[in-house]
Amino acid sequence: MSELRFAIVGAGAVGGYIGGKLAANTITHGLLGATGLDNTHVYLGRGKIHRLGVKLGAEAVAVGRAHGYELGTILGILADDWYAAGARENAAALKRVQDGLTAWMATLLEPSHSSVGRDVMRGRRSEIDFTNGLVADKGAEAGVAAPTHAAVTELVRRIDRGELKPDPSNVDHIPA
Repeated sequence: MSELRFAIVGAGAVGGYIGGKLAANTITHGLLGATGLDNTHVYLGRGKIHRLGVKLGAEAVAVGRAHGYELGTILGILADDWYAAGARENAAALKRVQDGLTAWMATLLEPSHSSVGRDVMRGRRSEIDFTNGLVADKGAEAGVAAPTHAAVTELVRRIDRGELKPDPSNVDHIPA
């Protein structure tokens, strides 16, 4: 199914819009599913969960670009800033990402757990293979590393199989 999804979307501006939506979802889906936390830890916190969210955003940008997507903004933040912040290349870009995430959170009525987080909490099989798993797979296909996507995908798959429970310590082994 993931192959069909990418084939329909295609590259260019329309694909970039849809790819940007996918990138936005992958910033929180796997992390919140694996940890049981809500999105304030990614958007407002400045700890490890936040740093992993920034890396997920940067990896998604790299994978999208490798497939020809013209990515604009993701959660109101320029794709270039996500990439530079995730690669730790630019303190100013990281500040713009952090300020943008704070502004994005202010638009939400309340914190949320993402659809993957809600699936995990309710004991349902999650859609992780169609979000973070898709980015990891497409990264491998293009020769672009997306190790953070692969790691959170595997954690959520283990939760889906009943091998783990959501817990913030699940991501301790993932480099931030």
